[in-house]
Amino acid sequence: QSVCELCTAGTFTDAVGRSQCDRCVRGRYMEASGATVCTGCGEALSAAITDFLGAISANDCICPEGTYQSLATCQLCTEGMLCEKSGLTAPMQALRFFIKVIARSDGTHEYSTYRCRNSEQCVPGAAGTCAKGRTGIGCGTCLENHFQADNGECHLCKSSDAIMITAFAC
Repeated sequence: QSVCELCTAGTFTDAVGRSQCDRCVRGRYMEASGATVCTGCGEALSAAITDFLGAISANDCICPEGTYQSLATCQLCTEGMLCEKSGLTAPMQALRFFIKVIARSDGTHEYSTYRCRNSEQCVPGAAGTCAKGRTGIGCGTCLENHFQADNGECHLCKSSDAIMITAFAC
């Protein structure tokens, strides 16, 4: 005598009496057992995928490569943004670009991308990253008490870098 068993979370069967369950495909998940269909990630996170088969939670849904997550939506990365892997919650900054991050009242962030004058001042990395000692939109200025070096960085002024100016009064 055979006993029917429910499909476990992350699996489903769409036929009654079937002895084998299938894993949910990429982009779908199932939290409960006994499912006949898996839930699409789009219901939890618009345009999302899962990185593996058999996902068991909406938390397994992530934004695909080329996008980043903003609340419940996957946003396309634009010029100057790097989104070279799936699951990003913020874009990375490409070489010769500066990304200004603006926090919104709803907890999301707005990303404004600027092309920099050269690749030495604006380096790839997290949004808002500048070469050492640089700051501002497009990394165009040196930090206070710093001077511009030849390699795009700004170096801290030392007391030996100061020039003594003597004023003579008549």
